[in-house]
Amino acid sequence: MTTEAFILRVFRWVRGLERAVSKRVIGALFRLLMRLRGLVMTLPEGILPRQLQWNLRRWELQQPLADYNDVMQEALLDSLRSVNPEARGLASQLLKTQLPESPYRSDQQILSGTFVLAKALRVLFNRVTASGESLFMRQQKDAIERVVQAGFLAESSNEELAAKVVATTRRQGVELPLRKVGTLFNKLRARTESVIAAALWDAVNKELKLSFELGGTDEYEWHAVLDPRTCPICWELDGQRSSSPSGFAYQPPVHPNCRCLVLPVRD
Repeated sequence: MTTEAFILRVFRWVRGLERAVSKRVIGALFRLLMRLRGLVMTLPEGILPRQLQWNLRRWELQQPLADYNDVMQEALLDSLRSVNPEARGLASQLLKTQLPESPYRSDQQILSGTFVLAKALRVLFNRVTASGESLFMRQQKDAIERVVQAGFLAESSNEELAAKVVATTRRQGVELPLRKVGTLFNKLRARTESVIAAALWDAVNKELKLSFELGGTDEYEWHAVLDPRTCPICWELDGQRSSSPSGFAYQPPVHPNCRCLVLPVRD
């Protein structure tokens, strides 16, 4: 297998994992924001009465928030369990050598060893605080609060504020979300997909690194996808070489949606 064919296979594989996780998660996000939209539509008019009712009733979002959190963690785990053996197999094909099977990793090891922006998934999703909230849940609550409070300050009507939460369409009698610019659904969906991509690419890069080290590789090259979306750091690193996969100034993924790979140099 050539290096170019290997990169293409990895991209297709990881993109498939991303789509599978996103498909499972977006429904939970939609249900959360539909619950929020319904709550907003029942608030009284007037800044002070509306603020008071919001303070009293926002607890109603706690369960859909928890559901969203748990679906996200479960869907990611299902995909991450397959990363180690699949990456090890692909590395074996590139190196044209038989590598040992990937060791078993428990769910807690996967959650503790997979990172998004320096936060382990265990830290991001586990609901271990006294309030029963995870860091991920608090992040979503903060985003919701900003949109709601901005609507209150702008004296938007309930209908206008609800439209800022999520836009929908009906197909065959089923209400579905629309990717409408400026809605909270669009923002949280993009953020969710970034978290999914960052977690999967972190796991894939780590497993490939271990596999190549087992294969006895003695020189590595940084491969970045060079297009208008490439960040300055990744662009500068493209083509650089090192005697160790850890010998670069950064380790991929450098940022959410980073598509860089560190691969063995082959004649």
